[in-house]
Amino acid sequence: MQKDPDKVIFYDLMIWYFIQQKDFESALLHTKALDKRLKDDGSRLFSLADVSAENENYDVAVDALKTIVKKGESSTFYVESRIKLVDVMKKKITSGKYTQQDLLDLEKNYMDVITEFGKTI
Repeated sequence: MQKDPDKVIFYDLMIWYFIQQKDFESALLHTKALDKRLKDDGSRLFSLADVSAENENYDVAVDALKTIVKKGESSTFYVESRIKLVDVMKKKITSGKYTQQDLLDLEKNYMDVITEFGKTI
C-alpha cells in the first residue's frame, strides 16, 4: 500500500481483512478514510453498516450510517441510510444492550424521518 497508494484494491482488501477478523471498528476507520479520500458516494460505508448490523455490532453500523447521512441529500444512499439508521437503532435497543441515550436518539431519529419523509415510507 505504501509503494502504490493509488491502488484502491489494497485498501479494500485491508477493510475486508478487518471484517473477516470481526474488527469492525478498524474497518470503519479505514472505510471512512477511503470514502473521504475518494469523495465516494458512501457505498462502502453502507455495505459495512449492513455487515456490522448482521454481526450485531450496532454502534459501528450506526456510525457508518450517520456518516452517510452527514453527506446530505445529494448522496445516493441518503434516503436508505436515514431509514436504515432507525432500523439499526431499533435492533440495538431490542437486543437489550442499550443506554437511555440510545432510546432518546432512536425517538429523535424516528421523528426526524417522519418529518422529512412522511408516514408513507
